[in-house]
Amino acid sequence: MIQIINDCAHLPRGAIGQVRRSLTWVNPVDLDGVNFIRLWGDLPPLTEQSPNSLRVAQKEGHKVFGLYKPAEAGLPAHIMLVMNSIYWGVPSIYWRTGVPTLLIARNLAHEVAHHLVAKRGYIFEHNERRKKDTYEEVMADSYAAGVIRNMQRRWYYRLAQWLIKDLADHHYIAGMLDWKEENYKAAAEHWHKAWCLNRDLKEAWYWYERAKAMSSPE
Repeated sequence: MIQIINDCAHLPRGAIGQVRRSLTWVNPVDLDGVNFIRLWGDLPPLTEQSPNSLRVAQKEGHKVFGLYKPAEAGLPAHIMLVMNSIYWGVPSIYWRTGVPTLLIARNLAHEVAHHLVAKRGYIFEHNERRKKDTYEEVMADSYAAGVIRNMQRRWYYRLAQWLIKDLADHHYIAGMLDWKEENYKAAAEHWHKAWCLNRDLKEAWYWYERAKAMSSPE
């Protein structure tokens, strides 16, 4: 069984159980070689060894949901999940539902896909070509989407997915109201939450960027 290490100061109620349930939806063969999962509250301070993608995300104020670290320097391969980012925009009344499990599973599976590339050079097929990091990200998203589709065969997770989309719509509408009031900072936060919850809500990201630009000093 994969060890779960909690480094969160204030972990949401039931979160470790949600992580364990998420793990059961990932193919055990794909998890081979992942030694442990570390739970962070927030992304720790970056170091000189931190990937450039994290520096860009931090500079732009974008959320980071997880990281994969291959085996190196005596430390085994492991996955890190940033729990405050994953739970961002989810009210506490939803914590005991399937909503967090779906969100955790989506981000966990994404990092498992990176593990597959690091371990065997591909995610789905032997003849896949690893061209660029962006291509790998697309494939990782596709792998995660497959895990979520399998989960939604159960009515419980179909309901959870509906709740996630409903929450995203709520934040999207709240962002529109803030925009009309010229409260661009609040609008940006709502639209950022909407996109983090529902990545198919592309317009939320567009308006998030617009509102962020409007709220930033010149």
